[in-house]
This record gives sequence, C-alpha cells and structure tokens, in this order.
Amino acid sequence: MKPNCSVQSYMIPLHALMVKGYKIKRLILTTLQALSGAGYPGPSAFDLVDNIIPLIKGEEEKSEIEPQKIFGSIQGEKIVNDTSIAISAHCTRVPALDGHTACVSVEFEGKKPSAEEILECWKNYHSVPKSLDFLQHRSSYNLQ
Repeated sequence: MKPNCSVQSYMIPLHALMVKGYKIKRLILTTLQALSGAGYPGPSAFDLVDNIIPLIKGEEEKSEIEPQKIFGSIQGEKIVNDTSIAISAHCTRVPALDGHTACVSVEFEGKKPSAEEILECWKNYHSVPKSLDFLQHRSSYNLQ
C-alpha cells in the first residue's frame, strides 16, 4: 500500500532532518488538496467556485496515521508504528485542478536546527536507493 499522496510530499524532507539527528516531537499540518485528488466521482468543480471544502472525510485520520507507519519499523511480519511524533492534521479541498500543498509546522525535541542547517540537510540528503546507487545498477534488476 502506498501512502496518501499529500503525505508523500513532506515525508522525505522530514526524514532528511531525522537522519541528521533532529528529533521531531510534533507536526501540525494543513493540506490544501486539489479537486483531482478526490477522484471520480468527486465534488463538482462548481462546488468549489469561490469556495473550499473545509473537511475531507477520512483524510485527516490518514494524514495522522500514515506517517507513523512510514517512520515505523518492521517486526516479524508486522509494521509497528512509530508513535513518538504527535501529529495534528487538517485537510481542505481547494479550487485547483491538480496538485496538493502541505503547510507543515515542526516542533523539535532537543536541538532545533537553524534555517541554514535545515537547507543543508535537504541539500545533502540521499535516500537509501540513491545511496546504494540503485539507478546505476537498475539493469541488473530488469528495470528499464
């Protein structure tokens, strides 16, 4: 199961900070999700003319639980959620055709990085596949 589309947008920047030792205590986030994210048959575009839909049923719960799975661990055959980060989410449907925006406020536990340190973490972050030079060796995985 892949994570919710809006959750995916901020997991990598948060992970980059976490691997550098900045422990995250709390996230307060608001997603502004485009009409296309509702799928078919979602709300009519006419419902969003000069308007927003301030609650997307089920999205807030997913946005609070899915990061716990992503940052969790595999123990045996189960995913054990990481519940160390308190998450409060608010999800709104907005009058845009495509794309989502996430406004994420982060409270750190212990040392708080400066803006320069955050940018440096993001600039130098390498995911596991990139660290393993996955793309260079993709032919051995029969991926084209």
